[in-house]
Amino acid sequence: MPATVTRARIRLLKLLKNLAFHSPFRRFVIYRHGLRFTPEQLCFMIRGLDETHSVPGDVAEVGCAGGQTTVFLNKHLDALGDSKRRYLCLDTFEGFTDDDIDYEIRNRDKEQFRNRLETSFRLNDVAWFREMLRWNRVERADCIPCDICKFDFPADQKISFALIDV
Repeated sequence: MPATVTRARIRLLKLLKNLAFHSPFRRFVIYRHGLRFTPEQLCFMIRGLDETHSVPGDVAEVGCAGGQTTVFLNKHLDALGDSKRRYLCLDTFEGFTDDDIDYEIRNRDKEQFRNRLETSFRLNDVAWFREMLRWNRVERADCIPCDICKFDFPADQKISFALIDV
């Protein structure tokens, strides 16, 4: 490809990015830390995966939200060469259940957060989550739509590491 075509393409892409930058679409062109954990918490999880690398059992993430942490931890497992463990993604993929919201309000004095509890994570969808995993080349993950309060792990299921974020 001639250099002039490449320079013209770069100028066009830069123009498009500049237009997006000065529009409501700026969030798609500016880096934004999307993980809901602090760097210290992420390091703690990485250490946990490292320390359980040779422990028999799968990895479980309970409460997956949009999947940023799921991708991050799976990329670390890839870097470890960890191909034996499955990664179980357990979530309603539809937000908090009515029972959980009622419990939070009744027992944990969260009435002021009712609207947030009722709307948070409701825009999730297991099909979108699976597609996001595919786009990020996460192949070991199994999505299990469920209410974790009512989910029974198989008796022979071994878990070597669990992230419980509910």
